[in-house]
Amino acid sequence: MKKVAFFDTKPYDKESFERQNNGRYDIRYFETRLTYPPRP
Repeated sequence: MKKVAFFDTKPYDKESFERQNNGRYDIRYFETRLTYPPRP
């Protein structure tokens, strides 16, 4: 199973992606944003 990560996820995003996923991917949701440059 492929793993997918979503960052800066809102509850409505998670709901939508879960409906479409149908168990095909191992999805991890993170509320934090990715930043650039990465923090030490």
